[in-house]
Amino acid sequence: MEELLNQSPHKILIVEDEESNYELLKAILRKSNVEIFWAKNGIGAIDLCKRFRFDLVLMDIKMPEMNGYEAVEILRKQGFT
Repeated sequence: MEELLNQSPHKILIVEDEESNYELLKAILRKSNVEIFWAKNGIGAIDLCKRFRFDLVLMDIKMPEMNGYEAVEILRKQGFT
């Protein structure tokens, strides 16, 4: 995966309500050639997916307002795969 991430700039969306988990993932991914976006719940993830094309989405399952399962179901119905 590291070779793929270093080939060209990629957009990655991290959907995580715990800031410490987000910061950890960001620190790990920062070593690669990526642009990182953050949403704190499924509602924010859906909004960002409508505005940007992401190469990878890392989605937490348990979040307030809208969990990961609900967000993925909505995104799939809207044609995101």
